[in-house]
Amino acid sequence: MARVEETHGAGAPAGGGRRVGRGKRVRRTFAPEGEAVLERALRIAVGRGDRRLGDEHLLLALTAGSGPAGVVLADHGVTYVRRRGAGPGGAPRPTRELTGPRRSAAVLPAARPGRRARAHWPAGIRWNGPHRAAYRDPDTGRRPAAGGRCARPCSPAGRPERQKEHVVSGGDLPAVAGGGAADEGFGAVAEEFRRNFTERGELGAALTVHVGGRKVVDLWGGTADARTGRAWEADTAVPVMSCAKGLLAVSAHLLAQQGVWDLDAPIAAYWPEFGRHGKERITARMMLTHTAGIPLAERKLTFDQIMAWTPMIEALEEQPPLWEPGTAYEYHAHALGFVLGEVVRRLTGLKPGAYFRRAIGDDLGLRTWIGVPQEELPTLARLVEAEGRPTLPPSDSLIMRALTLHGAVPFPGLDDPHGYNAPDVLTREFPGAGAVSSARGLAALFAAVATGVEGGPRLLGEETVTDAVRPLSGGPTFSGLPDLGARYGSGFLLDSPFRRLLGPRSFATSGAGGQFAFGDDEFGVGFGYVTNRLGASGDVRAERLIEAVRACVGAPAVA
Repeated sequence: MARVEETHGAGAPAGGGRRVGRGKRVRRTFAPEGEAVLERALRIAVGRGDRRLGDEHLLLALTAGSGPAGVVLADHGVTYVRRRGAGPGGAPRPTRELTGPRRSAAVLPAARPGRRARAHWPAGIRWNGPHRAAYRDPDTGRRPAAGGRCARPCSPAGRPERQKEHVVSGGDLPAVAGGGAADEGFGAVAEEFRRNFTERGELGAALTVHVGGRKVVDLWGGTADARTGRAWEADTAVPVMSCAKGLLAVSAHLLAQQGVWDLDAPIAAYWPEFGRHGKERITARMMLTHTAGIPLAERKLTFDQIMAWTPMIEALEEQPPLWEPGTAYEYHAHALGFVLGEVVRRLTGLKPGAYFRRAIGDDLGLRTWIGVPQEELPTLARLVEAEGRPTLPPSDSLIMRALTLHGAVPFPGLDDPHGYNAPDVLTREFPGAGAVSSARGLAALFAAVATGVEGGPRLLGEETVTDAVRPLSGGPTFSGLPDLGARYGSGFLLDSPFRRLLGPRSFATSGAGGQFAFGDDEFGVGFGYVTNRLGASGDVRAERLIEAVRACVGAPAVA
């Protein structure tokens, strides 16, 4: 059992109970929580290759897990206490080697009762000069070069403004084919990003990761357009295809959280014309879980009719379900976007892309769209095909008819005037697979859902996320395709054999091109990875990046 002590200032309530004097400690026991926090901190340190258990490990353990904020831990007779006067500004005493008989660690200042501590450094953390962090890089064993510039401005005393974690960039990072920065302890993520270029055939890509609402990884590199050699830049956006479903899912849950949309009510309650031909009981949740029975509209439409919106809506109104709604699973490639998008339009007066921008994207400053502005087209990265892509199913199969809308939108069709590089697709409201985004945009969106960004409020509350991550569908499909291991909650891909994430609180979205984004409110993570080379058989680019993030934040290893 771990012994837990709390140090309070004058008159501060001890865990909401009696008041104590300045500098006095209240001793408690938190058997499961205290040990869990310490174990998580140790796992983070070991996973990052650090030989010292220090501030950053306990910081990540406290903000990522559900343990008590602002506590200090005791284990094996060693007390881990943030002592007043122990260092400048009340800083902890120096850490000791993990392998020694005694181990010590610094502690976060206590958060307000009922709130999880935010990801920031304790006051008084010492730096070696105004632009040099006092640590040894776990990848190289070296300190940052003297005089290296911070990615964030520092105060004259050498402490990051607002007590943020010090960030180093440029030559202090593992070499990448471009630019960016990674915070201390996330060098393993930067290294996997570099290896995607040197070993895994990456052409152009970007990766952004938030932890605790703060950006800890921001990397980009390679070629945005192979035809011209244009370089990938920090804010380069790229078609992210079915990541559009993640944007739509966030919008739907936001409307549900606001009490505007009951996801378990029949869609016909909001759209009466939809409730015909056996669809009277279909709910938004059935659409979000790909179990509604309408993976496509059987009526064949031209490309222009599909992009005009109303003909597609009328075709879905006429479509009978292919199975009893809610009893089988089949990927609703484009029907999901149009059906849920039409409900968004009826509830808000805006099509789903416009609603996303008004309610979410503009406020967060995201370079993320369903219907990219015309002026952005020259800056977009261009998708290229991957070598070794598996042979697609026959064109008359259910999955291919759903993916291509009976051939009107070829897949992947990268050089087709109606394919996924085409302005006519990217600038229109094509809500199931027409999203465009930068890595920063996707990461900030999922961080906003999981924790809030840079001290801002969460976009979706804990109860809303709990509702979204309940496993509801997956397995063999209605059309006979085998179980590929994917499991879905309400609109999100979940931690599953198809793609291992951080745990049961993870929620994700993916694009056929290899793009991937996820959030996790247990570990406080928002992750966005975009690439312009489509995935092929055995593609592990996103998987390796996620594995590195998992180790850095101390999530359990995958068996």
